[in-house]
Amino acid sequence: MHPETHPPRPSEPLPLASCAGALLLWAVLAGASAPAEDAPDTGRAAPRPRAEAPADAVLVESVGASHSAPLDPLRWSIDRSSGPARVSIGARSYALDDLLFVKFPRAPSAPGPVQVILTGGDVLSGSVAGGGEERLLLSHPGLGAVPVDVSIEWIRSLIVPGGFLDGSHRAREIDARRKLSLTSDRLLLRTQVDAIEGIVESIDARGVSFSSDQLGEVLYPFDKIRAVHFAELGAEGGEGPPRAGQGAGEVTAAVHLTDGSRLCGRIEKLAEDSLGIRHERLGELSIAPASILQVSFRGGRCQFLSDLEPARVHEHRGVLFGDPDAKKDRDAPYYSYKRDRNVLGEPLVLAGKAHAKGLGVHSYSRIEYDLGGEFQRFQAIVGLDDSARPAPDAPAASASGSVVFRVWLDGRKLQEIPLTYRDEPRSIDISIAGGNTLGLEVDFGKNDFFMARDRADWAQARVVK
Repeated sequence: MHPETHPPRPSEPLPLASCAGALLLWAVLAGASAPAEDAPDTGRAAPRPRAEAPADAVLVESVGASHSAPLDPLRWSIDRSSGPARVSIGARSYALDDLLFVKFPRAPSAPGPVQVILTGGDVLSGSVAGGGEERLLLSHPGLGAVPVDVSIEWIRSLIVPGGFLDGSHRAREIDARRKLSLTSDRLLLRTQVDAIEGIVESIDARGVSFSSDQLGEVLYPFDKIRAVHFAELGAEGGEGPPRAGQGAGEVTAAVHLTDGSRLCGRIEKLAEDSLGIRHERLGELSIAPASILQVSFRGGRCQFLSDLEPARVHEHRGVLFGDPDAKKDRDAPYYSYKRDRNVLGEPLVLAGKAHAKGLGVHSYSRIEYDLGGEFQRFQAIVGLDDSARPAPDAPAASASGSVVFRVWLDGRKLQEIPLTYRDEPRSIDISIAGGNTLGLEVDFGKNDFFMARDRADWAQARVVK
């Protein structure tokens, strides 16, 4: 059969009279309706997800291959002395250009007392050791005894995790900040809803000194603060990931730490006791391997889509989330897509397995990337995030996710996979040779009444040259 050649169209949500009516109906029926029957997979067969490495080993994935290497001791190094850079891990040697990621057998941990979101999108968690009007000193156990010196001008937001109910609320606040263009600094306190507009005078171990017209200059301890958002100071150099097809240049690494920190830069050193990178904002950093969750590589033959900027994004939630117009492109007020997290802002987890890279979305979602004809294959592991599963003590017929994954290339449907929370994740590995526009669509499944749990993951989503 030939693939469909019409462009993707979103499914229409059920025509209920109002969002309030839909929510009431959902609440009544949530415990009384069974999930939709599993639909057959109309796409081509896909391989099963690769097995995890042993608990005492790192998993190394390169283009076309996957291996494990002993963790203790960790033998890795990088050689740039002649020709293209090569990385040795265990007994194997890899072209740096071919590496996808190195995954450590560790679970994510709680963030530090504060999280600093840099203007380039990186995140550094830790404790405030000092600072002043122009600088912030942040201590992190995985970055050595000397605090990291962060210039205030490179900070987009300072988040205090203890000021939020959970990681989901914290992620929504960070997402909301990305969509704002601020001309003044903004302070969010734990005891009030409205933000305070003004100027951050200084930050140090005591807290944040903030000036406003209403209150003058006040020192707020961190245990009173939820977040501080900083005004833009002109062009934010290096802001945002590149688009596919722009030419990524030198291969860089994104180092994901167990506490949610993410630091990107050029790899300068790989040794048993440290990974050295040159960070655009923070300079030379030495990271202890014991704090690393995963190292992913950018700019080589493989590009993770979460490291690239989409060309177009269309999201809507239907009547349940107050968005009844499925045909109108709009900024979805709830559950916008996330990079390297599920749609709730938590780790991507499919069938109990955490993934450091990928896209978390909610139906309906269509994300498009302009590829420029440079890539040969699209690969991903798709499924309903574990957060879409009913609680263990919930009735067997409680509401659950049901979605349809579709992959489009230049308006042609390449693959379609209907899944519910009961289904195992599916792997996708298909040709996109010569294609210009890659579309990733997650549509409503059969169980449209219960779309509130349509939390879908494109784990390890990537394009390969």
